[in-house]
Parts: sequence; structure tokens; C-alpha cells
Amino acid sequence: MPFKILDHLNKLQADGGRQIPSQGSYRCPVCGAHNFKVDLKSGKYSGFGCDCTKTAAGKRQVFKAITASIWDKPHRPKQKQVWTYTDWDGTPLIEVHRTDDDKGKRQIWQNSLIAGKSPKDLEYRCAPYRWQDCQHALEAGADVVFWGEGEPCAEALWQLGIPATTTIRDSSGYHSESYCGLFPGDKLIICPDQDHQGLKYAEAITADYPEARWLYANPASLSQSDPNLKTWLKRQGQIKKASMAAATTQGGRHES
Repeated sequence: MPFKILDHLNKLQADGGRQIPSQGSYRCPVCGAHNFKVDLKSGKYSGFGCDCTKTAAGKRQVFKAITASIWDKPHRPKQKQVWTYTDWDGTPLIEVHRTDDDKGKRQIWQNSLIAGKSPKDLEYRCAPYRWQDCQHALEAGADVVFWGEGEPCAEALWQLGIPATTTIRDSSGYHSESYCGLFPGDKLIICPDQDHQGLKYAEAITADYPEARWLYANPASLSQSDPNLKTWLKRQGQIKKASMAAATTQGGRHES
């Protein structure tokens, strides 16, 4: 059967841009850039924030990323969530909102908390999520800080008593110039979601923290069915000690 992107919209991640009845706005499934537009009637698509759809080879990568992804994220229950990002001094800058409808559809958007400034204006002033809490935890004797993809992942770890962080815009939001050197590399554990964007995000962090270890969501295998850390923790009932034991060696090399 020919590839029809309209059959795979549930695998695309909305980018928070304007959604209209005839057109969807998503992140590029290859590189994560915003402004990947899909005509919801014809099925035509194009990336306006990257070059991934400009060539035939690039479109093949789009096809592979959508149809042969390592993992499909499970549907989340109907819920509304809000997370706050601050500057380095703790001043709130941006609220990130997310709603899920329990059918795989979600909406994610940002609100500026600074009058006269848009979220885009403030993004580069944001510290990683709960950065000050992570620093305080290390000062109080915490062994490690976990760096995951997305606020739900970070909060799932905090609920276990494990300090954890992420960056605004998740896998599209890592800026080396701002985030390099924030934590001792030997005290950092990187927790990638095992889809294309998640692994790319983890690799970008690892480039700045080569001494960091990795925690695969399901340490038994990259092809298992729980490659999202929050889902794995929930399904397996993992506790702090088990999570620590599952961490791999430096540089993301997996030990089974």
C-alpha cells in the first residue's frame, strides 16, 4: 500500500502552532523542527522549519521515521497539566500547558508570565526544569540527577524521590551554550525516550556530558514495549534502587 501520511497523524507531535481545519502543524518527525505542515485534505506535507522534505532522500527519511519508529508512545488518560519554567534566579517565566483526550490527541502550548514578552522571547532565559531543586538536592547529598525528555518524565522521578530535570520544548529545546556544565557529569543519568527524537536529544546532552550514564526506559531491550521512562516506571512499579541499578555505563552504552 502507498504511504499516506494522513493514516499516521497520531504519530506526529503537534508543535503548538496554529491548527486550522484544513492544515495541521507538527514537529518534523526526522529532526524535531517546528512548522511541519500537513494538508489534512490532500495529505501533502512540507517542512518549513527544516530541509528534511526538500529532497527525495529527505522524504524517505520522513517515511522511515513515521512508519518504522522504534516505539509508539501510548495514549495518555484525559487530563490537564501545567508546568512552570523559571530563569536562573527562580523568577517564573513560562507556563507550559498540556491537555490529553485519552484517544491519543493532545495539545501543548506556552503562556508567558512576563508582560509584553512572548514565550519565544523568554525561552533562552529559561533554566532547565526544576534546576534549582536539582541543585539543592545535590547540595543535600543526592547521588545523581536524572535528565529526561519532558516534564511528565521529570515529575515521575521526583515522585520517587529522584531529582530530575528536562528542557523547555523537550527534544527540540537543548541548547549547548546554555546547558553545558550545569551538573557534574558523573552525577548525571540521561533517560532517553526510545524514539528517534528522544535518542537524538539524549545524544546531544551526552556530547556535553560524556561521563553521564544512560537509563533506558526498559533496560532489557531497546525493542521492548515500555521505552518511555514514565510509562516504564508506572508499569513495572520501579523504585529508586531499581532505577539506579538499571543505569548504563558512560556515553549511552547499554549493558543488558
